[in-house]
This record gives sequence, C-alpha cells and structure tokens, in this order.
Amino acid sequence: AVQATPEELADHLDGSGVSVAAVNTPDSTVISGPVDEVERIAAVWSAQGRKTKALSVSHAFHSALMEPMLSDFADALAEVRFKSPAIPLISNVSGLPAGEEIASPDYWVRHVRQPVLFRQAVAHVADEAGFFVELGPSPVLTTAAQHTLDDVVEAEAQEPVVTASLHPAQPDDVAFTQAAARLHTAGAAVDWSGWFPADPAPRTVDLPTYAFQGRRFWLADILAPEAASPADGDEAGFWAAVEGEDVQALCDTLHLKDDERRSALETVFPALSAWRRERREQSVVDSWRYRVDWQPISLSEPTAPGAGPWLIVAPSQGADAWARACLDALEGAGVPAVLVEAGPRPGRSDLAELLRSCRAGLPDGTAPAGVLSLLALAERPAEASLALLQALLDAGFDAPLWCATRGAVSCGETDPVVSPEQAAVWGLGRVAALEHPEVWGGLVDLPAAPEGREVGPLPAVLCGDAGEDQVALRPAGVLGRRLVPDAASAGGTGEGWRPDGAVLVTGGVGRLADHVVRWLAARGAEHVVLLDPDGAGGSRREAELAAEVAEHGSRLTVVRTPEEAAGARVRTVVHTSLPGVPAPLADVTPDDLTSAVSAAVALGEPAGAGPVETVLFFSSLAATLGSREHGAHAAANACLDALAQQHRPDGPRMVSVGWGIWDLPDDGDLALRQTGLSRRQGLPPLEPRLALGALHTLLDVGGGHAVVADVEWERFAPLFTLSRPTRLLDGVPAARRVLAAGPEAGDGADVAELRRELAALPARERVGALLKTVRAQVAAVLRYEPGQDVDPERAFKDLGFDSLVVVELRNRLRAATGLRLPATLVYDYPTPRALAEHLLERILPDGGAAELPVAAHLDELDAALADLAADDPRRRGLIRRLQALLWKHPDTAGPVASDGEDEAGGAEDLSAASADDMFALIDREWGGR
Repeated sequence: AVQATPEELADHLDGSGVSVAAVNTPDSTVISGPVDEVERIAAVWSAQGRKTKALSVSHAFHSALMEPMLSDFADALAEVRFKSPAIPLISNVSGLPAGEEIASPDYWVRHVRQPVLFRQAVAHVADEAGFFVELGPSPVLTTAAQHTLDDVVEAEAQEPVVTASLHPAQPDDVAFTQAAARLHTAGAAVDWSGWFPADPAPRTVDLPTYAFQGRRFWLADILAPEAASPADGDEAGFWAAVEGEDVQALCDTLHLKDDERRSALETVFPALSAWRRERREQSVVDSWRYRVDWQPISLSEPTAPGAGPWLIVAPSQGADAWARACLDALEGAGVPAVLVEAGPRPGRSDLAELLRSCRAGLPDGTAPAGVLSLLALAERPAEASLALLQALLDAGFDAPLWCATRGAVSCGETDPVVSPEQAAVWGLGRVAALEHPEVWGGLVDLPAAPEGREVGPLPAVLCGDAGEDQVALRPAGVLGRRLVPDAASAGGTGEGWRPDGAVLVTGGVGRLADHVVRWLAARGAEHVVLLDPDGAGGSRREAELAAEVAEHGSRLTVVRTPEEAAGARVRTVVHTSLPGVPAPLADVTPDDLTSAVSAAVALGEPAGAGPVETVLFFSSLAATLGSREHGAHAAANACLDALAQQHRPDGPRMVSVGWGIWDLPDDGDLALRQTGLSRRQGLPPLEPRLALGALHTLLDVGGGHAVVADVEWERFAPLFTLSRPTRLLDGVPAARRVLAAGPEAGDGADVAELRRELAALPARERVGALLKTVRAQVAAVLRYEPGQDVDPERAFKDLGFDSLVVVELRNRLRAATGLRLPATLVYDYPTPRALAEHLLERILPDGGAAELPVAAHLDELDAALADLAADDPRRRGLIRRLQALLWKHPDTAGPVASDGEDEAGGAEDLSAASADDMFALIDREWGGR
C-alpha cells in the first residue's frame, strides 16, 4: 500500500510488471506484482516521505501474475451456479451499480485480475447512503470508507455515519450492540426484535435518538398484582411442602380432604421429594461446570517498538529451526530481534548475567522491547522457563516475557497434546501473570512445524494490542484461550459410569480421599485400594473407612507402596491430589519444580495388574486460571490436564478435573484458612457430595479436561483481573458483564451532595467528616460488629487487609465519592486518616473555593472572632467592618437557612431586612462570643 494516487504512480508502473491492485482511498493505492519491483517502487515513495506498507497476502492478486491461472479459474467458476443479487450491489470492478454481468463467471475472472475500485464504489453512493456498516470480524474497511467520505461529501452536507459491526477488542455482543445503538441514534431504523430471541412478538418502545436524562420509576401498580397472583402462591406452597417433606401442608395446598387421596399422596411423596431435591441440586451442579475453549481471534498489525529489539532466548540444542523461524517472522514484520543462545541446562544466575550483557550491548538509551523464550522446546521445559523468569526479575528487566511451547495445549479433538511436560510451562505462566504482571507477556503454543505459514502471526501476537496472552497458532488461524460454561455435560444423570474391578486411589492422606473411597463403594466398586504411603490416617481411620465401604458390599485395602497394589485387578485409577507447598515464584527452586512435574508425569503411567480402563486426575483451578504462590502446584496440575488430552488409541481413558477448593473443615488449620480465603475470593468451597455428583456426570460424558468450581463472578472477576486484564474470561457471560460494567460509580446526586456538604464545613472539620466515611467503609469491608471502632492512625495492613478487602474498599469508596480510584489506594495511603486526606484533596482540589468561595472566608472570620475576647478592640473593629460591608452591598442579601431550618420558612429573610435588622443579626450571631 502506497500513500499516492494511481495517477501519481502511473510513470513508476510503466514497464515494471507492477499493476494497481486496489484504490482504497483518495491517496491510498495498493500495487501488486513481482516482489523486487514492488519493493523498488515502494522504496522510491518512502524516500519521498510517503507512507508505504507491505501487506500480508499469499499471491499478487489483481496483477499480471494472476493471468496464468485465469483459464483454470474460469473453468472452476463454470461449475458454480450464480444468481443475480436481490438488493442493489455496487461492483468493485467498475465502482458502479452491478448489472446482470455480476452473475457470470467472466465477471469474477475479471475481478481477480482487475483493480478493486473501493474508493469509487464508496464515492458513488456517498450522496445517497446515510449509513455505512462494515460486516465482519474486524473493521478493516471502515477507516478507508471514512477517508473517502471526508473527501467527497460537501462540507455543508450531513456526513454519513460509518461504523463496524464487530471489533476484536470487544466481546461480539457488546460491539454489535454499540454499532446498532450508534445507527439508531443517527436515525437509522433498527429492528430490535432480534434482541429478544425468546419472545416472538416483543414490545419495544420508541426512545429519543438524543441523549436524555433518565429517572428511576418503579412499576409498582403493574407488577404487584402479578407478583401476588394466587397461582404463584399455590405453586410456592406446593414446592415448599415437598422440599420440607410436610405431607399435611401439601394436602392443605392441594385441598385434599379424603383419606384415600391422602394415602395415595403419601405413597408417591418420598419419590416426589427426592425428585425435587435432585433437580435443585442438579441445577446447582450444572452451574459449576466449565471447560476451556479455543476461539478464533483477530489481531492488529504488530507495532514496531520505539526502544530496543526483542530478545529471542533459545536453547543451545534442539530448537535451531524454530529460533530462525521466529527471528524471520519478527524481522519480516519490521520488528527488530536478536537471537540469544542460552547454554546447556541454563540456571537462574547464568541467565541473569546473560540478560545483563545483552542489555549492556544495546545503544545508550535503549532497552529490550520484549523477551521471547524458546527454552521450553528443549529438555526440562518448566525448569528452564522458571529460571528465565527469575533471571529477568534479578536483572531488573521490565520487558514482557513470552514463553513459547509446541504441542503443549489441545485446541480440539483433532489437536491432541503432544508434550505434557511443556504444558507445565502454561501452569507456571498463569501464576506469573498474577504475581509479576509487570514483566509477564504471555504464552503462545507454536504450530507443528516451523516451515509453515502458521508462524506468520507471531509478531502480531507479541506486539499487537488485542489483549490476548494465551494463544495457539494453528493451520485454522490464531486461537485464543477462553473459559466457557460447559453446557455439553449439564443436566446429566450420572447413571452411566460404574467402576469395574478394583479401583486404586492415590493421595490417601486427608478427608478428600475418604470421600472418594466412599463414593466409589457406593457406585459399585468391588475392591478399593487406597495408597497411603505414611499411614497418616491411622489404623482407626482405616478401620472406620473399611466398615463404611463394606456396607456397600465393597472391600477396602490400604497399601503403603504402589508395588503392593500390583496384584489387584485395577481397572480404574483415581489420583486425588498432588502435594504442594505455597511459595512465590521468585522463591521456587528447580528441585521443587522438578519433583512436582516429575510426579505429575509419572501419574500417566499404568498402575496395577491388568489393563487400566480409566484414569482420573484431581487437578485444580490454579492450573486452569492461575493462583498466586502456587507456581509449582499449578505447573504439575497443568501437566495432569495435558495428560488427559493426549491421544492414546490403545491406552486408558483419562479425565482431569480442575476443582475449586472442597469444603473439608476436618482437614486441619491449613484447610480452614484456605477455605476462608477461597470464600473471600468469590470461590465458595464445594460440598463434597455435590462435587462427586458432578464428577460422575463428567465420567458419563467422556474424557479430557473439565473444570468444576462454584464461582461468584461479581466478586471473583474484578479481583482476578485487578493487576492484569485478561481475555480468558470473555467466554463467561456473567464475568463479561461484571468486567464491562466496572466498579459501580456513586449516584450523581449523592456525590454532588457530598461535595456540597464538605465545602460548607469549616476547612478544619472536613478531614474529620470524610474520615467518618472512610472508617465506616473500612468497618464494613472487615465485617466489624456494631460498636467496633477503626483506629484512624493504624495501618491497613495491620487491620487485616488483603487484596480482596482492598478491592471491596476501593469499590465502596468509588461509589461514595464518584472518584476513579486505583487498586493501590491503601498502599499509597496506608492509614484511614491518610486516605481521608487524599480523598479530600481529590473531592475539593481547590479547598472548596469553587463551591463556596465566600463561605471559606466567613469560616476564617468566624474562627478569628471566636479567638478574640468580647472586650477586645480588634473584635469590635472586625464587626464594624462587616457592618460597613453590609451597608455597601444592600442588594446582595438573600434567604439564608440556618442549620436544620427550611430555606423557605425557617430562615430570616435578609432581602427584606433593614440595616438595623442586619446589625441585630450580626450582634446576635457574633457579638456575644
């Protein structure tokens, strides 16, 4: 694309074999032809200060280079059945309305060879069309259309509205609704019935197309009768009686008087109660199910950084082809890059020194624009990637780190995981995004081979502004990772799967394993083998568990080593948990990570005698979303998730479930603390019985990876995205709504009233008044009991604040003050008093002078008079000066309301007061002080 007109380019194109491919705007023309000639012409215009841009296309369309294929293309088109358009269509071949020729093969042959006359097409309809809407996944033509309209529409004429239906930076429903709203406010006729798919004849209201002030209106008279309808009351009473197992109440609701009907009802009542309870529980469990989906995404053009180059950190062996492919892709997109080779088995300190030397070798004033790690493509992928992240922190880098893997994720049934070990890097990365958002870039899974075109979008992934940080490059395009509700497994009965033969349960320490053992026995397992290496449960616990299992006709065997289970006819293996110790990523050692990941990989090996049919992993939500201080744990569990998504034509079915935290209050103090933290994060703990019901349904459906978690999105989503926005939650409607709305702002009237109240107070009292508000909100977020006081001088960290409470306090103060407040509020202003002083500066930046400039001076006068004795000559002098001012400005007096009095009735009317009245008022108010 060249910033020039076709006429300006004509002399340069003659004899070059280069053609005009498209005329996009009055001064933007696309040329096409042999690469060397196109680059030569582009260089000429670039040297003249004109903008040029190489377009990413597969062929030199609309040029003479297309002519060898035109005959074959015509033959292929001859097999296509064409129809004339039903609505008027502007041809890009002529720039004029298309005739019958558009429904012929010849037209489309000419279309692929001749230039696209987009500017002429837009200009032709500019005087008649009031609206231009681009339909497509990303607005690529909107700007060009607007440019042409700016050129051809007369200055005094009303310019058409130009908009796009979708935008890659917004959820589709939001972007589409905004486009429709813009068209509506510009006067277009929008059919709103499509917004109500469940209603065949929705009632819509014609609203003004201009901005108008809305007021709340409660439809009490209309809604009250419907809410109180007898039918609803009867239905509520019916189900209340069923759920309460109250036969008498149900008979009263159904007006059953005779004994025969009552007896019949008593017969079916237990089944009805059980059905109602199961349906309610099933609804709850269905809302817990999620899965990971990979969705096509649009990327913006990469932006070449103004600073230094990208550093591509590659292992010394095993990734040469990938390093070259990534380097070529970046440089081909105009993004400077440098290949940096790490030594064999690079450690943290070695990599930190390597990074420092790379930075020192750059010109003064420049720093690396980013770091792309290929270390996961060699051995020990997780350990090497962690070492590089830690080295970046040690070296003081603030450039974003992207970690590339290959075959670490599954984007669908036909795209299985190839390397579970590399999947551990994804678990680490999700934790890094939360712990170190300042240096984290993202994760990208590369295609199968470095030679394909799939590597081409890599620069846009690294340097674009789409906000995507978990991406896979595939032949079908660029895919973004999304968490979505799992509708496929919702509503299942859990009746199909039954454990056959013996079941081996590992992770035998704790109440979780006990729940699983009981559940397996209840589901028909003949023999449950529990691996408890240390015997931590004790013999009494083992005996009690064995007795419970025996009640279901099953047998329990507790073993200390996997070898002891070798004689059992194991058909199902359940790995309930992997051990993990919370630690920040900066403190995780290579041994910590190696042992965690190795343990996870080992779980993919068969166990017991005979063929294993089902392997079930208890993974965690930390592996799916990330969780601070759980880096090694998330890496290991991400490896389990990947094992379940490998292709094993002759192997066992594997299922991995990313659980939210279970409600296990008997598991000790740590479990209690984790449960409390989970609740405050918006992740209520799962009731074990319902969680196991969800598990049974998942086993009915199939294998792979699933997520089961109770998420309160209105609390969890803002907290999860507090330090770093993410597109991961775009697939969850509830989370998307919360994040799109943002923190609630205060009611405009309430905020304005707060400003007026503070401005009306004496300056020395304002901080105290606002401090009352701050302390009240602090008490609320800390769940203080009535009467508990908040020390205004005590640091928030000493009051028990964590990131959850910080978010809630920020949102409450935003609602109360109408201010946009940062998430770091309590760290920047560490005590309630310091925070109140800051808020006052924000609310009244001029000290209140803008609201009540005279009142501020009167406050000062009041304070001065109060400090002077009644017989002080200076006091009398001040009063005389005030009296003189009132004589000087007799027309400025108006109604003044004293505290607590109504302006119209309780105050003295100064506009009708005489001079003597004014003197009396002054003497009464100030003279006796």
